[in-house]
Amino acid sequence: MTTRRYAQFRHALHGDRPLVLDGATGTVALGRGLAEDRNVAALNLVDAEAVTAIHRAYIDAGADIISTNTFCADRLSQSRYGLEDKVTALNEAGVRLAVAAAAKAGREVFVAGTIGPAFGASREDVEDAMAEQAEALVRGGADLLLVETVMAADVLDATLCAISRVRRERGCDIPVVVSMYVDCRTGRLADGHSPQDILDVVRDFEPEAVGFNCGDDPEALLSVALRFAEVSPYPLVVYPSAGLPDSHGCYGVTPSLFADAFARFLAQCRPGIIGGCCGTTPAHIAALAEKL
Repeated sequence: MTTRRYAQFRHALHGDRPLVLDGATGTVALGRGLAEDRNVAALNLVDAEAVTAIHRAYIDAGADIISTNTFCADRLSQSRYGLEDKVTALNEAGVRLAVAAAAKAGREVFVAGTIGPAFGASREDVEDAMAEQAEALVRGGADLLLVETVMAADVLDATLCAISRVRRERGCDIPVVVSMYVDCRTGRLADGHSPQDILDVVRDFEPEAVGFNCGDDPEALLSVALRFAEVSPYPLVVYPSAGLPDSHGCYGVTPSLFADAFARFLAQCRPGIIGGCCGTTPAHIAALAEKL
């Protein structure tokens, strides 16, 4: 079945302007002195108010899509903290907090259930972990799934197979957006694959949008995205980081510089989704939204 929210997101993605995605959750939370063990996903259960405040700040800044605080809320990542048995609770709480914040926005705001990369595990373990997370995000009520910071083709393939399994079992067709992390100097993923190679991986799955996030420099990543848009058949998603952190953990790309980089990019390209990654704040998203 297709839910009303899935259809609304697909319609909005092809609207007359790009959808604005929120910015970073992890670096904002850490910057506020939260999650001393750096397990930001655990805040969904231990400090719901803090997570809700971040969602509300991005909504107030103009975000059309807010991301659940679930980037590392999979079994493989949470095993580092001894919380692998809390995966379902972490993800369901993450969706619940985002949905509640979106419901109070006074306008249409979509909730993206975020799924980050997996490392150091067999394909079977990756697929099972991602299926567990995707199931919880879908059941919790996410409007779409955002598979982000993709660094390896085989991990992406396992993740998409996991989501396909959940779709079949639940009888739903939740929209999926895929976002890659590339080295802007080489234009390739960590495993050596090119973004064009990833188009072959996702072809049979048919995601709603494909693109990039993170990166060392917004200008560089937007240049990579511009070249990719020329060959990709999918709407483009792109949300750079605010540069790299210095020795004090501060990011150098200001909201105005971030938005100006996007303004030049938008003069050449019509993406489907734009936003921010590491180091970006509600101020970055507000400055970006003003450019539309």
